[in-house]
Amino acid sequence: MEDTDMEEIDARILRATLELFADPDRADSAFITAEEICEQAKVDQSDFLDRFQGAGQVLSLSYFLLLDQAESEVRSLPGFELLALEERLASYVFVLLDVFEQNRAFVNRTFDERAAGLFSPFQQGLREALSNLFQATDVSSTNRILFDNAPVRLALSESIVQVVNKWVEDDSENRERSTALVDRVVALWAELLTTGIPDRSVELFRYAVESGYLPIDQLPIVKDWLGRSQD
Repeated sequence: MEDTDMEEIDARILRATLELFADPDRADSAFITAEEICEQAKVDQSDFLDRFQGAGQVLSLSYFLLLDQAESEVRSLPGFELLALEERLASYVFVLLDVFEQNRAFVNRTFDERAAGLFSPFQQGLREALSNLFQATDVSSTNRILFDNAPVRLALSESIVQVVNKWVEDDSENRERSTALVDRVVALWAELLTTGIPDRSVELFRYAVESGYLPIDQLPIVKDWLGRSQD
């Protein structure tokens, strides 16, 4: 079977899984079988078993569809490439929550077990998407070097997961409580990631070296760095 055929089957299976959870007759049920998925997707079980280990894996991987939808919607926002980091991050989180709202039954019943874990497919995909946000115009090259890395993205994705958990549990009107939480979490991360301290520290170090306060300008690594920073 060609790769394109396999990709189409994968997509049909994942979409079918979301459709099954949207069925009101399945209300409050988080249990699903491979047979049900195959019937809904209209694929042979042999094709299913060639690609997936079982229904549980499909539940986890179905979150990729939600991430893809959120990424597509965010990228289509007018002027997205010109947005500052806080606006980018807020847009992404709220669009993601809107996509989750469209698939609320699925998210309510599966998120904690299938998506919340640090190394779940959802969190791995989320960290990839977050890396793109670091290209915001107000994130300096120094900050990008310091913060656009696996540990920081892991911490950021975990904070978003905790926000989603609170959103799922939120029974306040229009989810005012969790919405306010999102605003504050986003503002904190934006403040951390766009802080001017790293750039000012680099500038201070460069001045101290060039003015002779730190007599290390002949060290190869420092000499090379100073030469490149002046280009």
